[in-house]
Amino acid sequence: MKISALVAMLCCSALCAQPALASRNLFDASVPRARQIQLATSAAPAEISRAATVYVLGARGFERARTGSNGFSCLVDRAVVSGVGMSLEPKCFDAEGTRSLLPVSMRTEELRAEGKPESQIDADILAGYASGRFHAPRKPGLIYMMSPYNVLARGPNNTDFGHVAGHLMFYAPYMTPADLGYKVAVPGMLPILADPGKPYTMMIVVPRRQLSH
Repeated sequence: MKISALVAMLCCSALCAQPALASRNLFDASVPRARQIQLATSAAPAEISRAATVYVLGARGFERARTGSNGFSCLVDRAVVSGVGMSLEPKCFDAEGTRSLLPVSMRTEELRAEGKPESQIDADILAGYASGRFHAPRKPGLIYMMSPYNVLARGPNNTDFGHVAGHLMFYAPYMTPADLGYKVAVPGMLPILADPGKPYTMMIVVPRRQLSH
């Protein structure tokens, strides 16, 4: 899931909290497990994240660090990995996202661990949707991305990265700007759509009250 358009719209809404970052925002399997767990669980309110299953990034991709009891799954996703840096996206998927979207994140990091280039990974994920190996969410739900540590790629070529305010991502498979009454996506469009027209389209809501950690 590529999210540079989402970042552009969030920044137009004055929600990018800090200026662009250099390539220091690195996150990989060398990050201590305790720190990975801390980052992953920062995505949702404590009442949710403390009972969630948590995944950490290991040498072969994501691996389960803790088994939860509420159907939620938390991890630190990396939608964009480039030569100049990477995104850092603490997420907590609800039960539906755990079934439908978490496998995409798992597959992505599995292929990265094998050394596959990003273009090949993107092609594999698209083929997975086409074949039915992956599918769009089948019921309403959300991903918590309320962490204060969100770092997303921005710019036309994902050439820089910036902090973005905590937000909620509601499943809106295949939704387009036209479904919201817009002819095309425009800066400041409300609600914000990430990846319009895709099986993983998200409707973005930024709560006025942010989580404290």
